[in-house]
Amino acid sequence: RRSSCKVVRRGGFRASNARVVRPLRTYRNHKLGYGKYLSVGVVNENIQAKRFYCDGGERSFFDSVRLYYNEASKITGLSEDVLGMIKKCSAVYRVKFPVKMNIDSKTGEYDVEIFEGYRVQHSHHRLPVKGGIRYSEHVTQDEVMALASLMTLKCAVVNVPFGGAKGGIKINPGDYGAESLERITRRYASELIKRGMLGPGMDVPAPDMGTGAREMAWIKDTFEAMHPQDINSVACVTGKPVSQGGIR
Repeated sequence: RRSSCKVVRRGGFRASNARVVRPLRTYRNHKLGYGKYLSVGVVNENIQAKRFYCDGGERSFFDSVRLYYNEASKITGLSEDVLGMIKKCSAVYRVKFPVKMNIDSKTGEYDVEIFEGYRVQHSHHRLPVKGGIRYSEHVTQDEVMALASLMTLKCAVVNVPFGGAKGGIKINPGDYGAESLERITRRYASELIKRGMLGPGMDVPAPDMGTGAREMAWIKDTFEAMHPQDINSVACVTGKPVSQGGIR
Protein backbone atom coordinates (compact mmCIF):
# COMPACT_ATOMS: atom_id res chain seq x y z
CA ARG A 1 0.00 0.00 0.00
CA ARG A 2 1.32 3.41 -0.99
CA SER A 3 2.35 5.48 2.03
CA SER A 4 0.85 8.94 2.44
CA CYS A 5 4.10 10.35 3.79
CA LYS A 6 6.83 12.03 1.83
CA VAL A 7 9.54 9.59 0.79
CA VAL A 8 13.08 10.68 1.53
CA ARG A 9 15.55 9.26 -0.98
CA ARG A 10 19.23 9.01 -0.15
CA GLY A 11 21.24 7.19 -2.80
CA GLY A 12 18.37 4.89 -3.78
CA PHE A 13 17.45 4.34 -0.14
CA ARG A 14 13.75 4.64 0.74
CA ALA A 15 13.44 5.85 4.36
CA SER A 16 9.69 5.30 4.47
CA ASN A 17 9.88 1.58 3.70
CA ALA A 18 13.07 0.62 5.50
CA ARG A 19 13.23 -0.63 9.04
CA VAL A 20 16.57 1.00 9.82
CA VAL A 21 17.75 4.36 8.54
CA ARG A 22 21.42 4.69 7.72
CA PRO A 23 23.52 6.63 10.27
CA LEU A 24 24.07 10.39 10.29
CA ARG A 25 21.21 11.43 8.05
CA THR A 26 19.71 14.86 8.74
CA TYR A 27 16.09 15.69 7.99
CA ARG A 28 15.78 19.46 8.10
CA ASN A 29 12.07 19.81 8.76
CA HIS A 30 12.12 17.86 11.98
CA LYS A 31 13.13 20.01 14.92
CA LEU A 32 13.68 19.22 18.60
CA GLY A 33 13.32 21.24 21.77
CA TYR A 34 15.98 23.89 21.13
CA GLY A 35 15.25 24.42 17.46
CA LYS A 36 18.15 22.18 16.47
CA TYR A 37 17.78 19.78 13.60
CA LEU A 38 17.39 16.12 14.39
CA SER A 39 20.29 13.98 13.19
CA VAL A 40 18.91 10.49 12.90
CA GLY A 41 21.21 7.58 13.62
CA VAL A 42 18.74 4.72 13.82
CA VAL A 43 14.97 5.06 13.49
CA ASN A 44 12.57 2.20 14.02
CA GLU A 45 9.40 2.13 12.03
CA ASN A 46 7.29 1.95 15.17
CA ILE A 47 4.12 3.90 15.75
CA GLN A 48 5.81 7.00 17.17
CA ALA A 49 8.44 7.30 14.46
CA LYS A 50 5.95 6.58 11.68
CA ARG A 51 3.53 9.19 12.97
CA PHE A 52 6.36 11.70 13.29
CA TYR A 53 7.72 11.29 9.79
CA CYS A 54 4.46 10.68 7.94
CA ASP A 55 2.07 13.10 9.62
CA GLY A 56 4.54 15.99 9.90
CA GLY A 57 4.21 16.10 13.68
CA GLU A 58 6.93 17.36 16.00
CA ARG A 59 8.29 14.75 18.36
CA SER A 60 8.97 16.08 21.85
CA PHE A 61 12.39 15.99 23.47
CA PHE A 62 11.30 13.32 25.94
CA ASP A 63 9.78 11.21 23.17
CA SER A 64 13.11 11.34 21.35
CA VAL A 65 14.98 10.21 24.45
CA ARG A 66 12.59 7.29 24.91
CA LEU A 67 12.85 6.34 21.25
CA TYR A 68 16.63 6.08 21.37
CA TYR A 69 16.43 4.34 24.74
CA ASN A 70 14.19 1.69 23.19
CA GLU A 71 16.75 1.13 20.44
CA ALA A 72 19.68 0.86 22.85
CA SER A 73 17.79 -1.40 25.25
CA LYS A 74 17.58 -4.15 22.61
CA ILE A 75 21.27 -4.95 22.97
CA THR A 76 21.48 -4.79 26.78
CA GLY A 77 20.17 -8.28 27.45
CA LEU A 78 18.07 -6.99 30.36
CA SER A 79 14.51 -8.08 31.02
CA GLU A 80 11.55 -5.96 29.97
CA ASP A 81 10.66 -5.36 33.62
CA VAL A 82 14.07 -3.92 34.43
CA LEU A 83 14.16 -1.84 31.26
CA GLY A 84 10.69 -0.49 31.98
CA MET A 85 11.72 0.50 35.49
CA ILE A 86 14.80 2.35 34.24
CA LYS A 87 12.79 4.14 31.56
CA LYS A 88 10.25 5.77 33.88
CA CYS A 89 10.80 8.95 35.89
CA SER A 90 10.54 8.17 39.60
CA ALA A 91 9.17 11.57 40.65
CA VAL A 92 7.89 14.57 38.72
CA TYR A 93 7.09 17.70 40.69
CA ARG A 94 5.48 20.79 39.18
CA VAL A 95 4.77 23.82 41.32
CA LYS A 96 3.33 27.29 40.85
CA PHE A 97 4.33 29.70 43.58
CA PRO A 98 3.74 33.42 44.29
CA VAL A 99 6.56 35.84 44.97
CA LYS A 100 6.36 39.42 46.21
CA MET A 101 7.97 41.73 43.66
CA ASN A 102 8.64 45.47 43.30
CA ILE A 103 8.34 46.12 47.01
CA ASP A 104 8.09 49.82 47.88
CA SER A 105 10.18 50.40 51.02
CA LYS A 106 8.25 53.56 51.87
CA THR A 107 4.64 52.47 51.42
CA GLY A 108 5.08 48.70 51.77
CA GLU A 109 3.13 48.11 48.58
CA TYR A 110 4.18 45.31 46.28
CA ASP A 111 3.18 43.27 43.26
CA VAL A 112 2.72 39.51 43.23
CA GLU A 113 3.92 37.33 40.36
CA ILE A 114 3.21 33.64 39.89
CA PHE A 115 6.09 31.47 38.70
CA GLU A 116 6.13 27.91 37.43
CA GLY A 117 8.88 25.52 38.45
CA TYR A 118 9.78 21.85 37.98
CA ARG A 119 11.95 19.21 39.58
CA VAL A 120 12.23 15.70 38.16
CA GLN A 121 14.00 12.79 39.82
CA HIS A 122 14.45 10.19 37.14
CA SER A 123 16.06 7.29 39.00
CA HIS A 124 16.51 6.48 42.68
CA HIS A 125 18.71 3.43 42.00
CA ARG A 126 21.61 5.42 43.45
CA LEU A 127 21.24 8.34 45.82
CA PRO A 128 21.49 11.23 45.90
CA VAL A 129 20.10 12.13 42.51
CA LYS A 130 22.05 14.84 40.71
CA GLY A 131 21.11 17.43 38.14
CA GLY A 132 21.14 21.14 37.41
CA ILE A 133 18.51 23.85 37.78
CA ARG A 134 17.93 26.04 34.74
CA TYR A 135 16.18 29.38 34.32
CA SER A 136 14.64 29.84 30.89
CA GLU A 137 11.39 30.93 29.30
CA HIS A 138 11.44 27.66 27.36
CA VAL A 139 11.52 25.32 30.35
CA THR A 140 8.78 22.68 30.15
CA GLN A 141 7.98 19.51 32.02
CA ASP A 142 8.80 17.47 28.94
CA GLU A 143 12.25 19.06 28.64
CA VAL A 144 13.05 18.59 32.33
CA MET A 145 11.98 14.93 32.21
CA ALA A 146 14.18 14.34 29.15
CA LEU A 147 17.21 15.99 30.71
CA ALA A 148 16.74 14.10 33.98
CA SER A 149 16.63 10.83 32.04
CA LEU A 150 19.81 11.68 30.19
CA MET A 151 21.49 12.61 33.47
CA THR A 152 20.91 9.09 34.79
CA LEU A 153 22.41 7.57 31.66
CA LYS A 154 25.41 9.91 31.67
CA CYS A 155 26.19 9.09 35.30
CA ALA A 156 25.90 5.37 34.58
CA VAL A 157 28.17 5.52 31.53
CA VAL A 158 31.04 7.09 33.48
CA ASN A 159 30.25 5.12 36.66
CA VAL A 160 29.39 8.14 38.79
CA PRO A 161 27.26 6.88 41.73
CA PHE A 162 24.28 9.23 41.31
CA GLY A 163 20.81 8.97 39.90
CA GLY A 164 19.65 11.57 37.39
CA ALA A 165 17.58 14.66 38.09
CA LYS A 166 16.87 18.07 36.60
CA GLY A 167 14.95 21.19 37.56
CA GLY A 168 13.99 24.55 36.22
CA ILE A 169 11.87 27.68 36.46
CA LYS A 170 10.03 29.14 33.49
CA ILE A 171 11.59 32.58 33.63
CA ASN A 172 13.89 34.87 31.66
CA PRO A 173 16.54 35.80 34.25
CA GLY A 174 17.50 38.84 32.18
CA ASP A 175 14.14 40.44 32.98
CA TYR A 176 14.81 40.56 36.73
CA GLY A 177 17.36 42.16 39.01
CA ALA A 178 19.45 40.32 41.59
CA GLU A 179 17.03 41.04 44.43
CA SER A 180 14.06 39.66 42.52
CA LEU A 181 15.99 36.59 41.39
CA GLU A 182 16.97 35.89 44.98
CA ARG A 183 13.34 36.00 46.09
CA ILE A 184 12.32 33.65 43.27
CA THR A 185 15.21 31.24 43.89
CA ARG A 186 14.65 31.05 47.64
CA ARG A 187 10.91 30.45 47.23
CA TYR A 188 11.49 27.73 44.65
CA ALA A 189 14.09 26.08 46.91
CA SER A 190 11.74 26.18 49.89
CA GLU A 191 9.02 24.45 47.87
CA LEU A 192 11.43 21.62 47.02
CA ILE A 193 12.80 21.36 50.56
CA LYS A 194 9.34 21.11 52.13
CA ARG A 195 8.60 18.11 49.93
CA GLY A 196 11.89 16.34 50.49
CA MET A 197 13.08 16.98 46.94
CA LEU A 198 16.27 18.79 47.88
CA GLY A 199 18.95 17.73 50.35
CA PRO A 200 22.42 16.18 50.65
CA GLY A 201 21.14 12.63 50.98
CA MET A 202 18.36 12.81 48.41
CA ASP A 203 18.64 15.43 45.66
CA VAL A 204 21.66 17.69 45.02
CA PRO A 205 21.13 20.43 42.40
CA ALA A 206 23.83 22.24 40.44
CA PRO A 207 24.04 25.25 38.12
CA ASP A 208 22.65 25.01 34.62
CA MET A 209 21.52 27.40 31.89
CA GLY A 210 20.67 30.78 33.43
CA THR A 211 21.99 29.92 36.89
CA GLY A 212 25.39 29.89 38.57
CA ALA A 213 27.26 29.97 41.85
CA ARG A 214 25.14 32.85 43.14
CA GLU A 215 21.88 30.91 42.83
CA MET A 216 23.46 27.84 44.43
CA ALA A 217 24.55 29.98 47.40
CA TRP A 218 20.96 31.19 47.84
CA ILE A 219 19.65 27.63 47.73
CA LYS A 220 22.28 26.45 50.24
CA ASP A 221 21.44 29.29 52.62
CA THR A 222 17.71 28.51 52.35
CA PHE A 223 18.33 24.83 53.11
CA GLU A 224 20.50 25.67 56.12
CA ALA A 225 17.82 28.00 57.46
CA MET A 226 15.17 25.27 57.19
CA HIS A 227 17.45 22.48 58.48
CA PRO A 228 19.84 24.07 60.99
CA GLN A 229 20.49 20.70 62.67
CA ASP A 230 21.80 19.01 59.51
CA ILE A 231 25.60 18.87 59.75
CA ASN A 232 25.78 17.95 56.03
CA SER A 233 23.73 20.93 54.87
CA VAL A 234 26.66 22.44 52.96
CA ALA A 235 26.45 19.45 50.59
CA CYS A 236 22.88 20.21 49.50
CA VAL A 237 24.14 21.80 46.25
CA THR A 238 27.27 21.78 44.12
CA GLY A 239 28.69 24.63 42.08
CA LYS A 240 28.49 27.10 44.97
CA PRO A 241 31.17 29.74 45.66
CA VAL A 242 34.38 28.65 47.37
CA SER A 243 33.57 31.06 50.21
CA GLN A 244 30.31 29.15 50.77
CA GLY A 245 31.86 25.69 50.94
CA GLY A 246 32.49 25.11 47.27
CA ILE A 247 35.67 23.61 45.85
CA ARG A 248 38.09 25.00 43.28
